[in-house]
Amino acid sequence: MTTHRRFNRSDVALGLEGWSNLWTGAYGNLRLQYTPAARFLPDVEAYLEVYQTVGAWELALSARPRFFPDDTVPTFGLALARYEGDWYLRTRTLLTALAGHLNWTQTFMARRYRQPPLDFLDLQAGFGRGVEIVDVGPVLQAVRTYFVAARVQRFVTRTLGLSVSLSYSNDDLFIRRGVSIGLLYRR
Repeated sequence: MTTHRRFNRSDVALGLEGWSNLWTGAYGNLRLQYTPAARFLPDVEAYLEVYQTVGAWELALSARPRFFPDDTVPTFGLALARYEGDWYLRTRTLLTALAGHLNWTQTFMARRYRQPPLDFLDLQAGFGRGVEIVDVGPVLQAVRTYFVAARVQRFVTRTLGLSVSLSYSNDDLFIRRGVSIGLLYRR
């Protein structure tokens, strides 16, 4: 369960996420989110990403449909990554359609593992034209955007961990600063 506060209102969303091995050299991530009384978040959001290793490289394809009352906003992604020792370096291009127009964003990530895959420090940055929620309703708009973010994840026991994130973004209309604290459970 997550709480999001924007436009002097709050939305509470219920989410479920899982990772699984798929076939040799491939794994996937599936995340589903439902917001029962959405004011600005999508009613339903899904995220699917499939990763395939090719030698030291990793390719990934993703899809993220967001279902709003009056609009469905699809986002598709293509990523290329590489493991170098304790580092994971990744770039990803996202394509998002809104009202018949195609928007794009480019992201870069550098992750330093302390104890793979449990403990890491993650730094991200990105820029482009994305689709953002700009008001309650929700009101969606394509905007120029850039962001930076940092996250630390650490497991304190074999099954319980913490994740702390800091973020800053500027999307023409809004400057956002965020803090996120998460509790992680691993079987």
